Amino acid sequence: MIRLKADKPTRMGVTVENKSIHIQTVLHGRSSCGILLYSCAKPKKDPLRLDFTEDCRIGDVWCVNLVGVDPALYFYRFHEDGKPVDDPYARSIVGHRFFGEAHEKGDDAILGFRFCEDHFRWREDHRPERSYEESIFYELHPRGFTMDPSSNVREKGTFLGIQRKIPYLQKLGITALILQPSYEFEECVVRKLKSPYEKPMKQQKILNYWGYMPGRYFAPKNAYSFSEDAVTEFKQLIRTLHQHQLELLMQFYFDEETTESQIEEILEYWTITYHVDGFQLLGRAVDTYRLSQNPYLRHSKILINDLDPHQVDQRFSQAGKTFASVSRGFQDSMRCFLKGDENTLPAVTYHLRHNASEIAIINYIAAHEGFRLYDLYAYERKHNEDNGEMNADGENYNNCWNCGEEGESKKRNIMLLRTKLRYNAFACLLLSQGTPLIYMGDESGKSSGGNNNPYCQDNEISWKQWKLTARQKAQLSFVIALIAFRKAHPMLHLSKECSMMDRDNTGYPDLSFHGIEAWKPDLSYYMRTIAMLCNGAYAKEGKVHLYIMLNMHWEKHVFAMPRLGYGNTWEKVIDTSLKDPFAIPATPQIKTTKAQGRKNDQTLQEEIEARSVQVYISTDREKNHRGTH
Repeated sequence: MIRLKADKPTRMGVTVENKSIHIQTVLHGRSSCGILLYSCAKPKKDPLRLDFTEDCRIGDVWCVNLVGVDPALYFYRFHEDGKPVDDPYARSIVGHRFFGEAHEKGDDAILGFRFCEDHFRWREDHRPERSYEESIFYELHPRGFTMDPSSNVREKGTFLGIQRKIPYLQKLGITALILQPSYEFEECVVRKLKSPYEKPMKQQKILNYWGYMPGRYFAPKNAYSFSEDAVTEFKQLIRTLHQHQLELLMQFYFDEETTESQIEEILEYWTITYHVDGFQLLGRAVDTYRLSQNPYLRHSKILINDLDPHQVDQRFSQAGKTFASVSRGFQDSMRCFLKGDENTLPAVTYHLRHNASEIAIINYIAAHEGFRLYDLYAYERKHNEDNGEMNADGENYNNCWNCGEEGESKKRNIMLLRTKLRYNAFACLLLSQGTPLIYMGDESGKSSGGNNNPYCQDNEISWKQWKLTARQKAQLSFVIALIAFRKAHPMLHLSKECSMMDRDNTGYPDLSFHGIEAWKPDLSYYMRTIAMLCNGAYAKEGKVHLYIMLNMHWEKHVFAMPRLGYGNTWEKVIDTSLKDPFAIPATPQIKTTKAQGRKNDQTLQEEIEARSVQVYISTDREKNHRGTH
């Protein structure tokens, strides 16, 4: 017999425990509030209406125990005065199984909400809890990652499709996925578009492919699930990632109507119920001081745009950094430097070393918003005509350079220059102290055809390509080797910012900058060359040091290199001017010249090609300590 009775207050939403359904929700009906039960076998049949009684109400919160209902046979909606209303705390959706155009054209409306009884077995699941300094983030779209036919997975565009690609992610070397919005949202929206002259245009239906909008924050998106059970499929993805020591972070977009307490509830729910490893919070400003005091989130990674360290309560940071700042500063400075702009070195040296002690710093050259890394050196202006907004949307100033020809080119010199610039970009990203972030497809040279705002493009413009050309395969191999090199040398990713001093009396500062002359960095506005010495002693690598030379000038330069102790010398391990930057000749020649005015003092010199990066490692003359690649 189906009946309702008053229940004690618990957490908001509908929960199922031992076939008993507990309801806690806010409703505002004038004459009646209650629940509508729909049969799963006959979903279009009129629902069974059950009204809540006054003894179930505490303020505006209804606390109800629903007895006698098999949660597997029914789904539900609430009602106010008989009118169906949503459950903002719904854990699972019935309907909306298709995405975009298929959802719009088909009979695919959201019918109601499923009773979620948690039978999932986590099998002693353990979060990797990898520190920020050991992390390499990979941002991806849950659908676009495997939707292209070249992905060769049956479960295209789904959480299960991502799971099938775990071997690729492991080979790439990344440590954590950042999923663009994966909660339930309505991607088919109506928006008033405007012309560049601000004349209103007619309403137009558009696709919000990215999903940066409010939604049903407690439910994984049905259209991203291959099976009928998105809840279980998403949990299986996280469990499998953890088994392979990979983390998963979710992006959430909150508008001003979402309160601080709601945000906290949402993050707690996904942390506890889904074992999610962290979040990137977008949209409205969030009270990070309050979040830093939440014990459930103490070991999570929480990424915030332009976060100030003073906005975090440092009393709870003993377990390591929880919060990270995602800023465009690195992107903008490096893009200008990479294409040879003047007056960039003061900002570049700051971002190369920046790694705050209180919070982590996330670095990226390209992300979902703006030009892809490939397009940075193929286009000088955006090409967003396919978005239907007369090319008025998207960033206008992208710090990009087409190297002499707009769009794709068959000229060999242009193609070689573009390849070198992309290699330089990855070198700057992965040899900097902050935590790197790579957007899906950038590692293998994916282009969006100059579209720097493909928010509505559910097609080849956005999807990751898996069938690669020889040039794309070479770039992917380089990125894989560079990630491995970064991992092999902890001096490239210390836990806190370098002091630029030799605190431990090792003979060299923990990190130091140099110019054409060793120990003399020249940050003049006209200079486009800088070198960086990383002292391995401060990362427990002993006497192994790295010397990184960056020449973004269009001319060759000769760098004088710091002298090492007796018996040690510099060995070149990376040179982006080569077709294969890691294929260094067995006996690279480093010139030795006598220092002026000193009879027995010698200086090591090395010529570096225009627009190139070279990396050297200190080695014993009788032993080879070359880094892994």
